[in-house]
Amino acid sequence: MSDLNNRFLASLQLWRKMPPIWHIPLIYAFFSYLWIIFSDRFLLLAGVETHETLVYQTFKGLFFVSITSLLIYILIRKHQKRLLAQQRVLLENERKYRLLFQKHPLPIWVYQRQDEVFLAANKVAIERYGYMEEELLKMRLPDMLLKHEPPIFIHKKGTAIFVETYHSPIEWQGKPSVMLTAIDITEKTLAEREKQAVLKELNDFVYRASHDLRGPIVRILGLVQVLYLENLNAQSLHYLQLLEHTSERLDAILKRLLLVNTLKNTQATATPIPLHEWIENFLSTWRNEHPYFKFENQISEPITLYADATLLQIIFENLIENSLQYRSLKEDDGVWIGLLSAEEVQNLTANHDKTLPPSFQALFIADNGIGIEREAQTRLFEMFYRGTERSQGSGLGLYMAHLAAQKMGGELFLGKKEDTNAPFLAPYTTFFVLLLPL
Repeated sequence: MSDLNNRFLASLQLWRKMPPIWHIPLIYAFFSYLWIIFSDRFLLLAGVETHETLVYQTFKGLFFVSITSLLIYILIRKHQKRLLAQQRVLLENERKYRLLFQKHPLPIWVYQRQDEVFLAANKVAIERYGYMEEELLKMRLPDMLLKHEPPIFIHKKGTAIFVETYHSPIEWQGKPSVMLTAIDITEKTLAEREKQAVLKELNDFVYRASHDLRGPIVRILGLVQVLYLENLNAQSLHYLQLLEHTSERLDAILKRLLLVNTLKNTQATATPIPLHEWIENFLSTWRNEHPYFKFENQISEPITLYADATLLQIIFENLIENSLQYRSLKEDDGVWIGLLSAEEVQNLTANHDKTLPPSFQALFIADNGIGIEREAQTRLFEMFYRGTERSQGSGLGLYMAHLAAQKMGGELFLGKKEDTNAPFLAPYTTFFVLLLPL
């Protein structure tokens, strides 16, 4: 019994999966086979005579045609009702879709996928871009939309409108088509262009001003050296030294401004860098110039880093200058350079909204100086920002280091003591993390 039920359920499932067009012929065939097989046998069992058999067979045939005709009518009627219901749903959906299309607050067009001929446009598109629908239906997409970055729509009056476009494949009136939505970004684009123009003018001004100002300062420094040859009294010599010191500071600031301008216009070029050897060569000069300060390279593994050596040097120079400037004046003052694992970086960034590259090499540059006040930590990488009164610099060092890291597609950030998942910060007061993409 269970096997019979399973067969019946399987047949019922097959019937439901079958296209409706087969239902009527199969039902008709099923009842016809039953009639043919059992009706004659019924007559024989009833003992009907030959003449009477002919009469009964005629009646049986007429009855069969009547019954099957009625059955076919019922099935077709049922199928027709189903089709009409589906058609009503389709018409209602199409009405809602057209209403949504026409009432949508954004301009929308529909064009044929193959030849890009316009098929329709909503009310907003007609009002905003000036083309009547009958005009539009004679046009192709390239007549209105210019390939540009960003794309440009041409108004009927000839005005260029910058747009952000979205293309969605649809079927329209039985044709493979595309629905095009356009968002006007003209104001945003022009504002961005104006901003870029102002920034370019500002950069040019800074470059020219820095370059032009350096000439007189260099000449002042030259004259100072000449004056040192004169027989000056103590007070005059003191004033001359102040003039020299001030001129040198101003010259250093102008050099950095020129370097910032150069850095902004630099494209990073990655080359293979044997990291341990490169850092050792880099630190050798600092060790000679600052023998009282410890410079420790904790990288012993033979790692090859693919990065821009010039930009990498700018990062290390400015971070080490920062460590020297804010040292604690103790015997064990120093700076440490090493590697971080991916897990350690995750621990450092767990409490911060920071997006990490999919694959990266992480380095740290840390010191045990006076540290950085919490109020200053959020503004460290701002241009001209100086965190303490002790700062004698230009406020450009960390800004340049951060900019150089970004130029290489990397990130430079400060590891913070409050990151409880990073116990390796404990020996240090300042801990910079440099992430470079692999």
